[in-house]
Amino acid sequence: MKEFAYPTPFYHHLLTPDGRLSIEVINFLVENLNYDRSILLSSRWKPIKYSFLPHRFDAIVIYKTVYYRPKILNNDLLFWLELIAHEEWHRQEVGNHFLKALFWYIGYGLEYLRVRMRYHAVKHEIRAYQRGFGFEGQPSMMHGLLSANHWERYYVFERRIAPDFS
Repeated sequence: MKEFAYPTPFYHHLLTPDGRLSIEVINFLVENLNYDRSILLSSRWKPIKYSFLPHRFDAIVIYKTVYYRPKILNNDLLFWLELIAHEEWHRQEVGNHFLKALFWYIGYGLEYLRVRMRYHAVKHEIRAYQRGFGFEGQPSMMHGLLSANHWERYYVFERRIAPDFS
C-alpha cells in the first residue's frame, strides 16, 4: 500500500526555497504583463519575523525584497498570484538601481502626502492594484488572465500544484 503524502503547499511552487520567484511565475509575468525579467530575477520574498507593517497590509517592498506576513501562507493560489502581481509591479517601478529606488520612495512619499495620506489614492498603488487585486470594483489584469476565458494560462501553475493521489 502506497503511503499517503500531503502535497507540498502550492506557494512552494511560486517561490523557491531561497525566496526567489519560480521560473514559471517569472515567465508568466514577463509574457502576460510585460514585467522586466531582470527585475523579477533579482526579487526576493521573505517572511517578516516581527511586524513593522500596519495590520491592514500583507506585504511591503523594500528595495529588492518583498516582505510578507507569514499568516498569508494559508491563503489560496489566486490570492498569491494577485499579491505577486501587485508587489512585483512595485518592484518594477522601484527597479534594480539604488538611486532609482531612492527617487521612487521619495516620489511615493510626496504623492502620499499630496493625496492626504489616502493609500488607495496614491498613483503607484492604483497602478499596482490594477495588476493585482483590482481597483474600484474592476478586476485586476492578473484576474483577467486567470479567468475562465484564459484557463490554459493557469495550467502552468495548476499542474505543478495539483496533488497526485494515484
